[in-house]
Amino acid sequence: MIDQIGVFDGYQGALHGRIRVGSTIADMEEVFGAQVEEDEEDKLIVPGSPGWCFETESWSENQIVAENRHARITEICVFLVRDED
Repeated sequence: MIDQIGVFDGYQGALHGRIRVGSTIADMEEVFGAQVEEDEEDKLIVPGSPGWCFETESWSENQIVAENRHARITEICVFLVRDED
């Protein structure tokens, strides 16, 4: 069973018509109106928008999202959300 699909450089699609590989964390926050966070698995997520996450280029500053809002997205993943019983 496939439970995750990822897109990388060269993919032409966009989330909400504006966010694509190459956009920044700041772009993501502007479009979704929420602060990007790291989840318990260190994936970058937008709270309240389940089922996908993203990765960025290496961070040059401290390892916190707020100080790396200029980092460009290198990968967007969509994944199956399972109910936890």
